[in-house]
Amino acid sequence: MNASDWFALTALVISAATMGWTLHRDLTTKVKLKLRCYVGQIMDLGDPNAANETEYLVFQITNVDSRPVIISSAGGLRKGNKGFIIKTQGLPRKLEPGDSHNVWTTDLSVLDDDLRSLVVHDSASQCYTFGHRKTRQLVKAQKTT
Repeated sequence: MNASDWFALTALVISAATMGWTLHRDLTTKVKLKLRCYVGQIMDLGDPNAANETEYLVFQITNVDSRPVIISSAGGLRKGNKGFIIKTQGLPRKLEPGDSHNVWTTDLSVLDDDLRSLVVHDSASQCYTFGHRKTRQLVKAQKTT
């Protein structure tokens, strides 16, 4: 084997390893979203006398990954494998890395004892949950108000 054959073989091994790593990374890693849910009010800072007493269930969705993601829906899961989607403006929405988006609804009736978790779906049908424990704490806090 001469030097050009060694060079070609080395290039083949390096390119195969690079392609294998890229396929592994793209097929096994999921996009990471941070989901925060809370009940709050929207205030107009330009007019402090215009107090808005309406409470909203707010989904704050943040892309903490290095790749963009398209958020397609927000909703929740109930007991008995029943779900719901919140009809809202602004979805679907593309979130670039570091971007954040808020989705809200005035319908607080979803915060009842049958609610298992609050969820967000992306365009690849991945489901991101707020978590059962945090959802229970949110429901409990809403009941006390």
